[in-house]
Amino acid sequence: MPVTHIDLHDHRSFAGGQPHEAFDWLRTNDPVHRHAEPADEGPGFWALTRYDDVKEVGRDAERFSSSPTIMMADSANDASDGEHIMMLMADPPVHTRMRRLLSREFTPKSAQLLAPRVAELATQIVDAVVAKGTGEFDLVTELAGEMPSFVIAEILGIPLEDGRSLYHLTEALHSSREAIGIEAQQAAFAQMFAYSQQVFADRIANPTDDLSSVLASAELHGRPTDELDFFRGSCSWSTPGATPHATSSARECMHCSNIPTSWRCCVPIPSG
Repeated sequence: MPVTHIDLHDHRSFAGGQPHEAFDWLRTNDPVHRHAEPADEGPGFWALTRYDDVKEVGRDAERFSSSPTIMMADSANDASDGEHIMMLMADPPVHTRMRRLLSREFTPKSAQLLAPRVAELATQIVDAVVAKGTGEFDLVTELAGEMPSFVIAEILGIPLEDGRSLYHLTEALHSSREAIGIEAQQAAFAQMFAYSQQVFADRIANPTDDLSSVLASAELHGRPTDELDFFRGSCSWSTPGATPHATSSARECMHCSNIPTSWRCCVPIPSG
């Protein structure tokens, strides 16, 4: 495949899934590829396709900073204004402090304690699909997308239905601007921020033991958390958590449907 036919910026390149042929070509012929982008979004970006290169960049914050943004498109509205920093756009030691604040919910012990509730949620999601009685369902939105949205809602301490709504708003934010339009993305951002303001105010007035309360009562950057810190802090792990899980779950099911023997990898092995 000639390099001139590779366009990782165009959402249509991903319409049929990951463009593995393009990645294979780049990995063999141009593993550190300078990729063009529209003039109104920036001067271009680097596409790295070899594991060792990606690993090195991810571990070297001094030469390859996440600030002011990790997004391909440059923007005057960076995710950091110098005082309010999103964890995804932060480098150590700021990133380390923010990650430590959230890490209590993601230790092996915390995950083990949450496991029974996750199993209940999984059963609830599957039962809802079966109850439709149609014999058909959308794997991504009705199963793969429901699971992370419900678990995130559980950890944040918000209603499951709100978690589902936030998932759909997140999907809009992560969609290509050309696919859904910038107005739709701006509307999704505004709705997420308005909801975050409500949760923040509630947890300040009525703190509990959920992660929303931890974020609302924390001190970041030498001062108490405000509502913008809260919004960016919650988005830092809930936003990237839902979409990758939904995508990977859907791909696993597609892989297993193509290779039936793969299902045995998904079946729990009895202990003892």
